[in-house]
Amino acid sequence: MNERSSPRGAIDDWLQAIQWTGCVGRQLRRNLNQQLAGAAVNDVEFLLLWNCYRYGDRDPGQGELAAILAWSKAQISATVETLRQRDLLECYRPTKDRRRQHWKLTDGGHQLIEELLSQLVLPPDALQTPGHFLDTSAAVSLFRRLAHASCWTTASAQPLESSSAISTEAN
Repeated sequence: MNERSSPRGAIDDWLQAIQWTGCVGRQLRRNLNQQLAGAAVNDVEFLLLWNCYRYGDRDPGQGELAAILAWSKAQISATVETLRQRDLLECYRPTKDRRRQHWKLTDGGHQLIEELLSQLVLPPDALQTPGHFLDTSAAVSLFRRLAHASCWTTASAQPLESSSAISTEAN
């Protein structure tokens, strides 16, 4: 093994984490889509609105939204423009840096997100791991370790252990 290669077990863990997060992400997104069926917004628009909502009075910048959601600048631009045209989001530019765009919910956007949040139900199996992981706590532990090493480097990202939606306790 040369000095640039990693132990095979670590590579296997990393690849398994990629596979697991993809499976779980698709499962969670599919459920969100089902719950938003017939709503005034799709899942992409909902996630953007929810991120503006959860920051309260600290309205996120467009670049910050792109980093939080891991979307391209083009996808953020198109989505915020769609929501702006539907009077769910409004843009303003801070006086300190007029080049930046910050987004905040309009009254209609705030009302819509609160209505949708009150209707969402966390399915009992929402955080179940795919069949190739027998122990959820082991999978979460693996994911946390690999995520910290690879993707939780932006200032706006919240570490997994601070998330109220995911319990790391073994059942």
